Amino acid sequence: MSTVPSYGADSWNASRRWLHEEETPMSHPSIETCIRTNLATYFADLGDTEPGALYDMVVKAVERPLLDEVMQRAGHNQSRAAQWLGLNRNTLRKKLLEHGLIE
Repeated sequence: MSTVPSYGADSWNASRRWLHEEETPMSHPSIETCIRTNLATYFADLGDTEPGALYDMVVKAVERPLLDEVMQRAGHNQSRAAQWLGLNRNTLRKKLLEHGLIE
């Protein structure tokens, strides 16, 4: 049984909606649907060619814009952004450096 994280039930429910439901209250496709659609297009474009390092490619494609958007919305406050992301601040800092989002 999962527990509701300390940042509140409303935030938890909104996150679950955006990640997993086919449609959100604002009629936008969920993040999961967007990823599935783009992966289907990627595989179609590959044809008979086998993909390489697919996991890393997808994680990098999702992680950078996620970190960038959260940092902007958190006013570039790394502690706040880390809390929102459920990451240790040092882990967030390492990821920001890896993606060139901070120096």
